[in-house]
Amino acid sequence: MIRIQIPGQLQQYCSGAKEISSVAKDIQGVFEDLENRFPALYGCVCDEGGNVRRHVNVFINTTHLRECNGMSTSLNAGDVVFILPAVSGG
Repeated sequence: MIRIQIPGQLQQYCSGAKEISSVAKDIQGVFEDLENRFPALYGCVCDEGGNVRRHVNVFINTTHLRECNGMSTSLNAGDVVFILPAVSGG
């Protein structure tokens, strides 16, 4: 089982859940699962081409997705995926 941590500002798109479970084998599967179960959340995280939006950071445990094999990054039982939208302001 993979755990997906949802930050406060995105919880409204998944019925208030702080964490979602998935049995996906890779990151692509995690996002396909989100698209099927929580399309509004998926739309906040991924663009129309299925890529992670520029202003969203995704970590697998403590490693940024950019440092992995992209959407084909394999996952193991117990892994935690963190979705973190960028925060900016001035």
